[in-house]
Amino acid sequence: MPGPYASTLSIEERDGVVTLTLSDDGLGSACLDAGPGHLGMATMRARADAEDGEVQVESIAGSGTVVTLTLPIMTAELVAVDPRELEVAC
Repeated sequence: MPGPYASTLSIEERDGVVTLTLSDDGLGSACLDAGPGHLGMATMRARADAEDGEVQVESIAGSGTVVTLTLPIMTAELVAVDPRELEVAC
């Protein structure tokens, strides 16, 4: 079965956004949303949306595929908490 001969993963951070790009030189696909029972693309998009991100896929039959995931870098404000004030469920 033919497959990709080379794959490349790059990760870049710029202006508070991280971008992951995965590309290959495989067969590509003209149809990326395969339909019932194939949830890969829908799941990737849902997970990215949940984190205010985006997934883009570029694929042409016979020319490989490029998947790009863009996510904002989340920052958290640290707050001092007295552990005696926490509720613990047993």
